[in-house]
Amino acid sequence: IPSRPVMAQTTPCSMECSGNDIWPELQDAVVGGDCSYILLTNGVAGPCWVSATVKILNREGLRIEGEGATTTEIQWQGGDNIPMFSLQNSSGVAIAHLEIATAPHPTSGQTLVSAIDVYNACVDGLITVNGVEHDHCLGHDFADGPGSHGNSFENLRIRQGNKDNWLFNGIRILLHPDFEPGSPGDCSTDEWADCGNGGHTFDNVHVQNVHHSAFVIEGKASVGNTFWETHCTAIFSGSTLGDDGNLDPNCCGDSCVRSGREGVPDSAGSFSWYGGLAGGVADAIFVVHSDPDTIHVSGLYCERSHRLLRTADPLPSIDQDDMVVVTSDP
Repeated sequence: IPSRPVMAQTTPCSMECSGNDIWPELQDAVVGGDCSYILLTNGVAGPCWVSATVKILNREGLRIEGEGATTTEIQWQGGDNIPMFSLQNSSGVAIAHLEIATAPHPTSGQTLVSAIDVYNACVDGLITVNGVEHDHCLGHDFADGPGSHGNSFENLRIRQGNKDNWLFNGIRILLHPDFEPGSPGDCSTDEWADCGNGGHTFDNVHVQNVHHSAFVIEGKASVGNTFWETHCTAIFSGSTLGDDGNLDPNCCGDSCVRSGREGVPDSAGSFSWYGGLAGGVADAIFVVHSDPDTIHVSGLYCERSHRLLRTADPLPSIDQDDMVVVTSDP
């Protein structure tokens, strides 16, 4: 596994994670630009939490890490159906050594659409602090970069805290919300174009009890994404069968990796997967939309899943044997 570059800032901006809302301090440190290395230290009062999406905007080189995926936990106690982290137009960002979870108690309005979203452009820079709103996307020229590429996610645990506060997805690499199917766009002027947003690394990332996809990769230009020893487990505790004896639709995630945007042709990204484990998937471990670049899967152990691979409609225009190389345990 290639080593990651050492951040220039060797003394971290430290924040205590001890039963507190760290969003105001963390968001301020991220957008202020003075911190390139943020360390969440463990206190005595248990997990900390965030009350709103942490937006990482137009950054190049940033590391956010805890003291271990089994010791530093951040719980989502923000709004419904939004992400915990949103990386926009940012490269060389690393999020590491953390556990990210939905709230442990059955409180409504705390479903997490994903732990981390990554966009190639600045799509939503509005941040409100102490009643003051500022849009950090305004005035930024998309052509100036840095774009989103080469971000890394290391030693993370992403999970659902209880059966009521769902985790829909783990980490998503997304096309711009205004992406126009069938139009390639101009990468120097059109922020919605399918440009870059690849070369991301997922190293020892475990996603548990996910309802949709542990990982989503959108964009044909999203290439060079690599998974190392990554785990995707979607089975809940207890039986996976409903009262009628059929598979409970709420028991399992749809897929481990979905490559492509639903209903949009030519939007599948490519990736390589080495080692790891996948289980409890109701649709297919890998759902691949039309005509991606080469996808490689090697050394995967999988169990209790409906199938290994499904090519989503419309079917790829190339031969499946040329598109996907799989060497996997059954």
